[in-house]
Amino acid sequence: MSLTGFSADKRSDVRLYYGARNLQRMTYQDRFKVLADSGVTVVPVLSQPEDGWDGESSYVQVQLYCLEEIPRERDLAHFQ
Repeated sequence: MSLTGFSADKRSDVRLYYGARNLQRMTYQDRFKVLADSGVTVVPVLSQPEDGWDGESSYVQVQLYCLEEIPRERDLAHFQ
């Protein structure tokens, strides 16, 4: 994961949804703090979390679909 030049200094709503099966398989965790320090909100998403996980679970694409601020294809039909 290259972080060169990657920051949220021009926007305050930059989020990275990063998925893995569980925390043991989630690579680059050591870089999450660097991203957070640059203003990026890191949202770990686990598809098979261990007991006690209180973060997001399922798959990244499901989490993105559930966001209200992401326009759906059906919502864009009137722009065609």
